[in-house]
Amino acid sequence: MKLTFRGARVSAGPPLFLCFAASLAFTTGCGDQGAGASDDAALAQRVIESFAETERMQAHVQLLTPSQREEHEASVSVLRDKIPNGYPEPLLPTGALGVANGDFRLARAPFLSAPLIALGQSLFSETRLSFSHEKGFASDFSCATCHPTRGAFVDGKKLSRGVDGASTRRNTPTLFNVAYNSTLTWANRVFPVLEMQAKIPLFGNDPVEMGLRGKEADVMAILRADRGYRALLSAAYGLKSDEQIDALGADYTYITTALAAYQRSLIRFDTKFDRFLLGSAREDERFDALETRGLRLFYGFDALASGTNLPCAQCHSGYLLSDSFRYVRDGKAFSAQAFHNTGLYNVDGRGAYPLGNTGFATADELKRHPEWMGRFRTPPLRFVAATAPYGHDGSLPDLNAVVSHYAAGGRATLGKTGANPFTDERVKRGFVIADEESEALIAFLKTLGP
Repeated sequence: MKLTFRGARVSAGPPLFLCFAASLAFTTGCGDQGAGASDDAALAQRVIESFAETERMQAHVQLLTPSQREEHEASVSVLRDKIPNGYPEPLLPTGALGVANGDFRLARAPFLSAPLIALGQSLFSETRLSFSHEKGFASDFSCATCHPTRGAFVDGKKLSRGVDGASTRRNTPTLFNVAYNSTLTWANRVFPVLEMQAKIPLFGNDPVEMGLRGKEADVMAILRADRGYRALLSAAYGLKSDEQIDALGADYTYITTALAAYQRSLIRFDTKFDRFLLGSAREDERFDALETRGLRLFYGFDALASGTNLPCAQCHSGYLLSDSFRYVRDGKAFSAQAFHNTGLYNVDGRGAYPLGNTGFATADELKRHPEWMGRFRTPPLRFVAATAPYGHDGSLPDLNAVVSHYAAGGRATLGKTGANPFTDERVKRGFVIADEESEALIAFLKTLGP
């Protein structure tokens, strides 16, 4: 699939109207369910229209040709039952997007199939996919150590630790809907696709997470010697003989390709919020008054009692509730990437963030663009209530702390050094929020999970 982006922002098409399902195949049942359901449908329509506005204003977009669309449909067919009608679909990276923030060509062409996903799922919890100096390949450490498969694929820690105890610098994010992310870490623009990102925890050494650097041949030998993995590898990659399996050698891309496929399958659009948007909620699942109030505040449809309209949805926008995304919807490929300074720190009174955690910009870039200091990606808010603590470094313990941080115009404002001068203007203004309004906002955020 070859997609060429010309850099211009092109219209993403007409707005999504919930009760006009002909073009978007949304099923809302909003015809005769009474005034309450009608009010819900009208409010849901406003939210969906904001999704389309996000695509129009923020995304680079390319209309897929018929052959490109056919290739895309084939690649995501294995995921189809997880994606509601009208919702976007993950774009399988083929190295052809032609934009700086996307889709590098990979050494092994990515693909999706049930056997490949099954291999990736097994590898994800495989403790022999790590090496510690104390225990070797018997370290009881796997991808699932930091991303436990129960819950929301987060370990609930401020910062995680690698196989030898080294602390990571960033808080562990959820893996739900990770296939839609255009930035896969808090601040790394260099690894925007899952096959590439998997190399960081597996083989990285700053910090050491899974400790496999230089042990590619060893770990592949372990897998080839395991009868179960031989069967999984054979099914996933169409290897017909023992000789073909033995010939895999030290090629770790057989691991990273499978891990990426499994992570792409972790699609969840089955939340209370989605049922509200789709009009599929049972009567006892409908948004209550507090959740509805919170939604209206979050999207800026209503002002706070202090007169401020919250800017939450200006960054936490679209289907993912993030302004960084990459997907296909209605025959078009969309891509956007953004980073923001939210004023968490002002270490030196001149805007500095803690050393080693300064955001997406390199040291050389910061010399030329000091205003890029402290810019991290906007995390998607789906399943946010289950992913505490918050912030790139896990320094915000709960959702109340998050609201207080933004109300202050950035937490640094409350410290001795004062506001960070590079704080995003939408954050810097802050706001005055009453306790009951904060409660409503958090009640809405909780609907972003199941």
